[in-house]
Parts: sequence; C-alpha cells; structure tokens
Amino acid sequence: MSDTYAIAIVVGREPPVSSHLGDRAIVHADGRMEGYIGGSCSRDIVRRQALDTLRTGEPRLVRITPDDVDTGDERDVITVPMHCVSEGAVEVYIEPLLPKPKLILAGMTPVAETLSEIAPALGYNVVRFVDDDELCDVDGTAIDGLADYVDGLDADVRARSAAIVASQGHYDDKALTAVLRHELAYVGLLASRVRGLGVLSAVEENGIVRERLRSVHCPAGLALGARKPADVAIAILAQIVAANASRASAAIADAESHATHCS
Repeated sequence: MSDTYAIAIVVGREPPVSSHLGDRAIVHADGRMEGYIGGSCSRDIVRRQALDTLRTGEPRLVRITPDDVDTGDERDVITVPMHCVSEGAVEVYIEPLLPKPKLILAGMTPVAETLSEIAPALGYNVVRFVDDDELCDVDGTAIDGLADYVDGLDADVRARSAAIVASQGHYDDKALTAVLRHELAYVGLLASRVRGLGVLSAVEENGIVRERLRSVHCPAGLALGARKPADVAIAILAQIVAANASRASAAIADAESHATHCS
C-alpha cells in the first residue's frame, strides 16, 4: 500500500441508501478505491473529497444529501447534493494519512542545530546536509547529495516539505540551487537581506528561474526581534506554521467552493 491514502468511514445514514454504518474504503493518491461506502453516486463524491483531503491534509465530514434538503452551514462539514434517484442521505468521515513531511537543513550552525532538535515536535522528519569536513561533527549527509535527495522525494512529500539553508555563507548558493529545482512548501535562507540578494543572484546564475527565487523567505523567520539561535529557530518554525496554515485554508476554501459540483 502507498504511504499516501485517505480512509473513508460511513458514520451516519438516512435510508434508503445501500451503505451501512461502519462501511469503509481506502482512497489512494491516484484515485483508486478499495472497500465500499455506497453506490456509484456516493463513491464518486467520496473519491473526490478524499483526494481533496490529501491535498489539504485536513480531515472532513462529508454529508451527501438530496438536492432539496436544506442542511444550513456548519463548520467542518461539507454538504454535497446527490443527483441520483435515491432519496436517502449518508455522512462519511474522511481522514487523510500522509507520510511525514521533511525538514531539509543545510548547514552546521547553532540555528540549524536547534532546528534539528525541535522540528520533530512539529511532525517533521529532519534531514541534515553539511560540507564534507563537517560530517565528523554532525549526523548528516554530504551537501553534494542534496540535489539527488530532493529529486528522489515523492511529489506529495516535496509539496509539504520545508528547506532551511543555514550555512551562513559556506555553501548557501549550492544548497539553494539544489532545493529550488523543485517546488517545496517553504524555503528559507538564514541571511541578511543584503547578503541574501547576493546569494539569490548566484543561484539565478546557476539556472534557477526568478519565479522560484521569489518564493525564498530571506531573512528566514517571522520578525519577532529574535537574536539568540534558539529564538531565531522558533521564529523560522513559526513562519513555516503560518505558511502551512495559509496554504491549507486556501485549499479547504477551494474544496468547499467546488463541493456542489461533485456528484
């Protein structure tokens, strides 16, 4: 089974419907379904809603009802009209199960060290990349392998992963060039605005398009007045949390706006 899938469970029903309480199905990232949650109308709706949960990362309760049923607006519940002959209704709870996102760290600095210690508490799998002569002091991988590592990640994992370049000038441009070959959820550069412009210019010369460069947060982290390495690390993680929340809210709003077209 793929590491990315959603579980759909029938948690409510109003006859006549063919599904029963507890019926369930697995929806894979490619749209394949295993199990049973109802007839073809319900199945297609649940498939689309499940794929949306894989995109947003948020569970939802989907209420499938006849066209003329007025359910009102409820938070965390998506109501979808059923255009089939059946006059029944069904409620399906859908929960996405996603592999852990990666936090890719480049650099042997106090900020990078602190990030590696506290990021797992936010659900990240931390992967560290450093220069060859730093490997004896850090549990990591040689920076030369960063590009291949990012290339090898599943697209859905990359889309939820973050990268922080915190080598403080030692190999910033090399690391940024590697991570910007693909689109990640967040990319941050630990540098002043002035030095950051120089690094981004070098990365552009390495063939990275300007649109990707605009996505880089530099200096990385929310403006909290942080000075100590631990404070800077917290400011960076706070910015990642804020970016993830904004993206998830936009995805959920988009899913809700299209819910009435799913039938």
